[in-house]
Amino acid sequence: AAALCCQSEHCVADITEQLLRWGVSREDADRIIVMDNGTVNAIGTHEELLAKQGIYHSLYNAQFRIF
Repeated sequence: AAALCCQSEHCVADITEQLLRWGVSREDADRIIVMDNGTVNAIGTHEELLAKQGIYHSLYNAQFRIF
């Protein structure tokens, strides 16, 4: 399972907030590209990337973690 640092979690929260302001959701995207250290880690729809349980899955779940 991929682990997230605090900085990554804040980046995800900032991006999610921007998308919500624009009225866009991840679920609306035809394709999502997941980058890791400057390289493409995965490409797929929201559902496909969640099913892979990789970085995207970890980032998505980090939004709902209660600290």
